[in-house]
Amino acid sequence: MRIQIIKNKIASGRLSLPGELTKIVLSSMRKKDDGKGRLGGRTKGTPNKVTGDIKARLQAIINGYDIEADLNELEPQQRITVMERLMQYIIPKQQSVSVDAQIQAEYKELEKLLLSAPDEVVDRLAERIQTLNNLNHED
Repeated sequence: MRIQIIKNKIASGRLSLPGELTKIVLSSMRKKDDGKGRLGGRTKGTPNKVTGDIKARLQAIINGYDIEADLNELEPQQRITVMERLMQYIIPKQQSVSVDAQIQAEYKELEKLLLSAPDEVVDRLAERIQTLNNLNHED
């Protein structure tokens, strides 16, 4: 509810935030009948049932398979190659994060904090942002 108050203040011009933050806050204001489809769906973190079933079946197959015997039959170079290929399924690859993606993630975290913060804290933050914006416009 508190984030909605901030969004309304931004939309009405009573509060201004740095450019990119204003765009993100206003773009998150989705209306129920905006023509983009339903607002519901599976909540974040809810596992896909089919994927879970497939993973369980594959796990059962893997648990009954003696891979060490097959690895011991390979030449050392082949063994290393196979182990390297299998490791990608055990150890996730690191992905580079773009600056824009990092900023978006930070804004999402900020929104979560604002939603859980007491009203007084949100009001003080909004006032401080407004003060800083006014100081920047005076320069």
